[in-house]
Amino acid sequence: MSSGQITTKNLVKSRSIFDIKEKWLDYIFRYLAEQTSPIYAKRYLEIKKVDWRLTKINQGDLILDVGSGKPIDAIRAVWHGAFFIALDLSRQDLVSGRDFMKRELPHLSLFADFLIADAAMLPFKNSAFNLTISYSAIEHVESCEKHERWASEMARVTKVGGKVVMTTENKLNFLCFFLHPFQLIDYKKIQRPMVLNVPAAFFLFWLSRRFRLCQKLVPLKNDLYVFFTPHQLMELLINVGLKPTTFDSNTLYYWGYGPPLLAFSNIALKMDSLVQRLENVKCLRIFGERMGFCCIKE
Repeated sequence: MSSGQITTKNLVKSRSIFDIKEKWLDYIFRYLAEQTSPIYAKRYLEIKKVDWRLTKINQGDLILDVGSGKPIDAIRAVWHGAFFIALDLSRQDLVSGRDFMKRELPHLSLFADFLIADAAMLPFKNSAFNLTISYSAIEHVESCEKHERWASEMARVTKVGGKVVMTTENKLNFLCFFLHPFQLIDYKKIQRPMVLNVPAAFFLFWLSRRFRLCQKLVPLKNDLYVFFTPHQLMELLINVGLKPTTFDSNTLYYWGYGPPLLAFSNIALKMDSLVQRLENVKCLRIFGERMGFCCIKE
């Protein structure tokens, strides 16, 4: 199937009302609050809405989460009667999620497993899962070859007729794309005065994208974010034999890319509240910070 047969416009999903009073969300909030902070947990649940809108869970489904990070989706999956495998390279995140479920949901934890493995070499046979998901994880891999390998492995282990859901960072969300150096720069290594050196590091970061010489001048954390446009992500999924059926995105403004000390400030939160009023405008959804597709494996 050629990419010309599918457009982002006709895949946009109508937004449903999200019930944040569901019990499984209480457990996810508590886990995130333990690992981070209550205000971070509250804001992060807003971001997760797009992942959950795209992912329908049926009782008895066998689900694989590729690049799970903190495996909060295990709680949602087993609560709805599915069997869940969280896969990541971070042992710390997997252990913290496993221990929380054993402590708070001992009976349901029997239906979740946690595995350290590489997304580019999934240790499962072909057509093993009803549903394979990857939420905002593929952007941590820089190589285009690894992107295709990641998506190809997800398609391989999914049953014919099964679903693949992938979300990632949206390059069309200009504000987040422009500000994301604030997420990557290691400010502890920047000399004072910060007022002068933070803008300098920000400027050098963008120069380093074009000139290798500048890369050594910017102190970065050991992390990486590669942004995709919706069309680029759709092409990636089509190229590995998947059929995108639904597109969705979330907030137009993401506090996580705000400058230090401003991310949770009153100014930032008021801005977020203002922008949220625009999020139901259909033509603006393509600019959401986290976006993704639900696909069928034919």
